[in-house]
Amino acid sequence: MIPPRLLPYPELVEGIVKDPDNDDLRLSYARRLATEGNVLGRFIEWSVNAARSGDAERADFDTTEPIDERDFLPDDLHAAVNCPAFKRGFVEETGLYARELEGHVHELFRALPLLRRITVYAQQYGRDPDASLRSLLALFRVEQFARIEKLWLPSDWKGQGDSLARALADLASARGLRELDLSSSDISRVGITALLTSQHLTRLNSLRITFSALDRDALVAIADHGERLESLWLWKNGLNSRAIEPLCASMCLARLKMLRLSQNEIGAAGGLAIANAATLPVLEFLEVDDQTPETVVHLATTRRLPRLRILLVSGRKLGRKLGSALGRATPTHALDELNLYGALMGDKGVADFCNSSFLIAAEVTRLNLGGNEITDRGAAELARAPSLRRLKSLDLSHNKITEKGQDVLRASDILAHTKLDFGFRPT
Repeated sequence: MIPPRLLPYPELVEGIVKDPDNDDLRLSYARRLATEGNVLGRFIEWSVNAARSGDAERADFDTTEPIDERDFLPDDLHAAVNCPAFKRGFVEETGLYARELEGHVHELFRALPLLRRITVYAQQYGRDPDASLRSLLALFRVEQFARIEKLWLPSDWKGQGDSLARALADLASARGLRELDLSSSDISRVGITALLTSQHLTRLNSLRITFSALDRDALVAIADHGERLESLWLWKNGLNSRAIEPLCASMCLARLKMLRLSQNEIGAAGGLAIANAATLPVLEFLEVDDQTPETVVHLATTRRLPRLRILLVSGRKLGRKLGSALGRATPTHALDELNLYGALMGDKGVADFCNSSFLIAAEVTRLNLGGNEITDRGAAELARAPSLRRLKSLDLSHNKITEKGQDVLRASDILAHTKLDFGFRPT
């Protein structure tokens, strides 16, 4: 049941459930509770206003009667729910232990009617995996599951990717899903095809499959049926340049905005294939590694990716040559963020890059130079580099900059309006 002390007026709560993005409904509910002295009313109003102002994580709710997310839960659900998170006054995201949830699925949605994002763990303390699967499938089948927009199934569902994918694909109650994570589940072409061709999963636009040893056939399935995808995470799947060829040639990925391929083996050939792809017209975010200085330049300047705004090319094979190569390059479009973490450019490479006109021409506002073996000498170069004047943030974590070098950067007029991140101090 809904705990009456915290969620009275179920008819008003149902109105919020039907229109969860309408903050005015939440505030109206909050005022109704506040007039009765219910602390939840003040909490909802504070939470909504803090979210609107961007201060949700920095402001503290001051009350002598603290809000405890466990107060939303009947005793039978305490073992099943893990780390529920408030958003704008209600629990909208939580982790769940499938085994402990068995028999309490309907109770879950009555207690947390605004739930929209869940992570479901297969086992708690090594309990019966078959019971966990039964409980998960029961969760999928209830009509309230249609409220769930984001579903993460972490590594303890290993080996069940295809069966879970087919179950979701066949259920009308899964129609609300927009984001799905099936990492480490050993999903194959069969499961991917079922998901992407489902008549029910028409809103699914973000797919995350990492640590799953995907083969070329799985990538072909994505390339052939991924016309709704806007975000694709494929970290650490052992993919080589040949495996990603279908993605680069697909005519079905015209809506793809984010592509993350780190910790694979695509190499320079794969990087060039992406840079030369004519089939990714709206790609905005690209993450690759294991590149050469030449392919990084090609990715950063190619006209084939006109919407690219965030480029992450972390790796340990780039070195000093990357700085001079980028320094000589001519951007063809704006890059809001450039992440060169772990490139090992060193002081000289960083100086060559930051004293060039590339950052200004590319209109970069966020730059990550973490893990580049920068010392105080390099910090001094950065402090007087005019091309950094437009930066909103500069990440220099995991370098060799001492407190003295940090003080030089903090005192720089050029970086006066730049947020500096030094990470931990070197020993």
